[in-house]
Amino acid sequence: MKIYFAIFHRSRMPMVFSIGIFRKRGRVLNKILRALLIVLLFSLGSIGAALIFYGISEDKNEIASNEKTETETGKNRIIYADPYYEINGEDMALLEAYKKYNPDVVGYIRIPDTILDHPLMQTKTDEEFYLNHDLDKKYNSHGIPFLSKDSEIEKKGCNIVIYGHNIHKISRDIFCDLAYYEDIEYYKAHPIIETISESGTRKWLIFAYFITDNSEEGAFRYSDYTRFLAAKDLDEFLQQVKDRNWLDVPVDIEYGDSLITLSSCSNELAGKGTNRMVVIGKLLKTDEEYTEIVEKAQKNEAPLIPEELQ
Repeated sequence: MKIYFAIFHRSRMPMVFSIGIFRKRGRVLNKILRALLIVLLFSLGSIGAALIFYGISEDKNEIASNEKTETETGKNRIIYADPYYEINGEDMALLEAYKKYNPDVVGYIRIPDTILDHPLMQTKTDEEFYLNHDLDKKYNSHGIPFLSKDSEIEKKGCNIVIYGHNIHKISRDIFCDLAYYEDIEYYKAHPIIETISESGTRKWLIFAYFITDNSEEGAFRYSDYTRFLAAKDLDEFLQQVKDRNWLDVPVDIEYGDSLITLSSCSNELAGKGTNRMVVIGKLLKTDEEYTEIVEKAQKNEAPLIPEELQ
């Protein structure tokens, strides 16, 4: 009975008693105790295996709750726990290729079925470098869309400010199609901005378009609003946008929401150098429905416009 003693060595009194009984009752009781021991060991093994299996199952369930794979038009899409990012293999490969070609690439931006379909650049030390340089860092009057030095492409609850030229005369490029958002029907056909960054692809619902003149006294410095330190800062920004907005889109925006602002020269007051057209969008969750919001959108008949156009 060395095996029996080894298992119950922490309870010595019952062991001595059991051995005494075992010697008195003979081989029959010996066999019974051996059988009980085997049953006990088997039961403990079964319970341990069940706990291990349960733990593995729980891990799998947790992974499944954070990750969902779908097949859509032959592409694998993985939606992770972050409700704002969708992982699209083709998009990530595209971004990686651009970043490998030029390390100043921080993302990619597009509005489906428009001219805008470009990498996004950022240089903290020379903010406007890509205003007139191409992906090869050579001079090019068209430039490439770029983030303001104070913008962070993946920081939540902030406003990403992106600049780009309105190339619309001899050729069409960059932000030229933003001017069409003066037409409500164009807006309804193109309500979404898509961006790609290291964490995945995101969608932004456009809710504002306006034109402004930065030379006016008390001009709206929209590009200064990259961070909202308090709810009142966001409220102030949204009120300024609402006063000038050509669009009336019934979308709710709360403190903590992420925004994106596209800024370019406007066709109105062209050549002045301080004329701007601006498009603003709100970040959507991957499964957030926006069709009804877009359908209810209307044109604002009396937006605040620059004094020279009044």
